[in-house]
Amino acid sequence: MRFLKSSIAARLIWALLCCSLILIILTSAILFYYEYSREIRLLDKRVHEIEESTVPALANSIWLADWEMVRLQAEGIQRMPAIHRVELEVDGREVLAIGGEAYDGASRHTFPLVHKYMGREIPLGSLALYADLNAVRRQLLGEISVELVIRLATILIISFILFFLFHRLAGRHLIALAKQLHGLDQKKLDTPLVLDKKAAVNGEMDELDQVVFSFNELRQNLQRTFVELQQANEELAGENLERSIIEETLGKNRAMLRNIIDTVPQAIFWKDRQGIYLGCNQVFAKAAGLDDPEQIAGKTDFDLPWPKEEAEAYRADDQKVVRLKESKWHVIEPLQQADGTRLWIDTTKVPLLDIEGNVHGVLGVYSDITERLRAEEEKAKLESQLRQAQKMEAIGTLAGGIAHDFNNILSIIFGYSELAMREKDPQKSMPHLEELQKGAARAKELVAQILAFSRKAEQKKQPLQVSLIIKETLKMLRASIPTTIEIKHDIDSDGRVLADPSQMHQLLMNLCTNAYYAMRETGGILAVSLKEVRIAQGEYAYANLTPGNYLQLEVSDTGCGIDPKTLEKIFEPYFTTKKAGDGTGMGLAMVHGIVKSHHGHITVYSEPGKGTSFHVYLPLTEQEAATLPDTTEPKELRGTGERILFVDDEEQIRGVVETILTTNGYQVATFANGVQALEEFQKNPARFNLVITDMTMPYMTGAELAQKILALKPQIPIILCTGQSELINREKALAMGICEYLNKPVPMATLLGAARKALDNTGLPRNYPA
Repeated sequence: MRFLKSSIAARLIWALLCCSLILIILTSAILFYYEYSREIRLLDKRVHEIEESTVPALANSIWLADWEMVRLQAEGIQRMPAIHRVELEVDGREVLAIGGEAYDGASRHTFPLVHKYMGREIPLGSLALYADLNAVRRQLLGEISVELVIRLATILIISFILFFLFHRLAGRHLIALAKQLHGLDQKKLDTPLVLDKKAAVNGEMDELDQVVFSFNELRQNLQRTFVELQQANEELAGENLERSIIEETLGKNRAMLRNIIDTVPQAIFWKDRQGIYLGCNQVFAKAAGLDDPEQIAGKTDFDLPWPKEEAEAYRADDQKVVRLKESKWHVIEPLQQADGTRLWIDTTKVPLLDIEGNVHGVLGVYSDITERLRAEEEKAKLESQLRQAQKMEAIGTLAGGIAHDFNNILSIIFGYSELAMREKDPQKSMPHLEELQKGAARAKELVAQILAFSRKAEQKKQPLQVSLIIKETLKMLRASIPTTIEIKHDIDSDGRVLADPSQMHQLLMNLCTNAYYAMRETGGILAVSLKEVRIAQGEYAYANLTPGNYLQLEVSDTGCGIDPKTLEKIFEPYFTTKKAGDGTGMGLAMVHGIVKSHHGHITVYSEPGKGTSFHVYLPLTEQEAATLPDTTEPKELRGTGERILFVDDEEQIRGVVETILTTNGYQVATFANGVQALEEFQKNPARFNLVITDMTMPYMTGAELAQKILALKPQIPIILCTGQSELINREKALAMGICEYLNKPVPMATLLGAARKALDNTGLPRNYPA
């Protein structure tokens, strides 16, 4: 029974029976409906025939009072199929009733009985018929039931036959196939599947043969697959072992890489294209105020404790690296750490590229260079002090010659002033006064050269005509070294180099003073030459000189020369052959440093007893030299009554300047110091049109006085005069609002021109009420 319930054949039979039963019932219902409808139509047809033929005949029999015929006709109607009862009424009373009793479900049909007599219709009564529809239905159901039973029996017999045939042809083979498959395992894959049936003839296989054939092929494929799987499992086991070893190695490498990037002193970070941090090392995390570098993931610079403007600058740098696909090397920028400490960092950012060369992020590294910058700043200060010391050393070396030249100039001034004082005729004293003025101008020029060389100045490279530096330096040297040393020069170039003027002065002075020192006892020739040369590819390669045009400065002497052993050390700091107190040993070391800082090269050739020659190579530049400011003095130098406030602590200078200004149309009020001048100015700032002040004075400097006066009257022009001051220069003075900066001694024409120019350029009225 279990087999019958679970077998495919049983399920097919049950399905066939159910479907057949449903189909038979459905077709029987349709047939019943069709037959019932047909019987209803036949009944309607009979009723119509009765109305057309029998009713007139019956009315005629009643008119003739042939009641026997009436009865026979009524019985004929009642015997018709489906007519259950016939009732006849005449003159309002029932005269005849044939058939069974009427019931509610019967169909009733009534016909009037009318007789035509002499052209008119005479009503006689009515005929009523009752149709039995239940009888019709019972008859039809009986017929259909018999037919239904016959069909079901037929289907049942066919189903059993089909069940037997299916079980014989397929079911038992499927059961056998299932049994063999149920016991199938890896060990039995070599046993073929065989069914108890006839073999296929001429290769014509039925469905079961095809299943058996496919199964046997599947078995063989499975057998091969199992072998391959076994081999693959063995390979996979080996790969898993290798993978575990690789993963272990990768884990160690990751740990080592993390340890390395956390150990390096530089901060390391990396971001995606949108500037979102992906990782960093411990140094960067500490600067960002994070306990763990992993906490940086997902943050941006705006989430870190950087100031907003610095975060925006970092983002702009990142976007530029991503957009241009170019690295940014050694960018010096500020950084504020989480603890508020301000650092200076040296940052390098490079684009991170994928396999296809597309940028997918930015890698950054920065170093804290705060201490290095401080050290470099301190080093620069020390170098500046050292250069200044070298200048003073050179001045000291030449001090005797300078003093000698000053004494000569003073002798000229005293001599001609005495001659002018003795002359009673002003016309005869004029030549002496002119020579007196020439001597003063010569003294001024010598002082200016000494100050230009000894002045402390910031290193600022600019297009510079070296020939002018040479001429100025040689003038000073000629005035300071003895005449036993002949100075020759051969300047064959007006070329320009990008250089610092002060350092060029120092370079030339150091070389020349060394030459002077080598010849000071025996005398000789100091030769300076300048020319343009071209350095070819590979020439001076050891000095890293690029090919191109250079200025060659040569300084040579005919002194004692230098032996080869000493020649190897002359550019070393603190190396000197001079006696104690004669030098520091930094002169040539400083020269070497200046040349290198200007991307040049220096060579030296010397033979003991014959002299020494230095060659300096500096790269030429095409840039134009800075233009000098317009110093054109106005043609009209006289004043028109303008009031000038003049301040100087030297009484004689006050007297001279007051005389010059008053004789040229100005009104002058003089004061000995800035305090007195400021008190007077505060009383009535509108009283004065111009202020002329010395720089170095007691109680208050000229710069301080200028600031206070400008605070009271910003439009007033101020001229600052100075002999020499470390506190101020022309650039600083002009930046303060001072309109003119003059170096003492100031010639009368220069003073009058500066005053006239200052007054003409101001927007104030020329005269104020006193």
